[in-house]
Amino acid sequence: MGVTPEELLCTRPCKEVQELHDHLWSSCQSGPLAVGVAASNWAIEGVTGVWSRAVAEPFRGYAAQGYRVDSTSMMWLNAHARYDDVHPEEALEALKLYVDDRGGRRGDIDTVKDAARRALELFATAVDSASSLADR
Repeated sequence: MGVTPEELLCTRPCKEVQELHDHLWSSCQSGPLAVGVAASNWAIEGVTGVWSRAVAEPFRGYAAQGYRVDSTSMMWLNAHARYDDVHPEEALEALKLYVDDRGGRRGDIDTVKDAARRALELFATAVDSASSLADR
């Protein structure tokens, strides 16, 4: 699509995407396992399946502009459109094991819910921001 590997690797994400990244990184690195699973594997992977199905057709539309859109370029979207329907269910099974409703070290319910909720809020803000940038 006319972007060099150097440009791709040197591009900084917008503030909203960076905030989402920071939240997920912090949740997974510093929080109890349940917090990381809730934020990344349940919240984000859950909406990624919906998102990837929604953008697949518009992405294919780039072919009309002369860009190569083939099975290789669609591989990630197609894989996530299928895989991410199952992933959130698997994450919920893990959360059953690692959430401690007694406030123990494994991850208390409120902290786990807050991490997932914040991830979804940041994801929505990042998508809105990216959409407004694409419209320019």
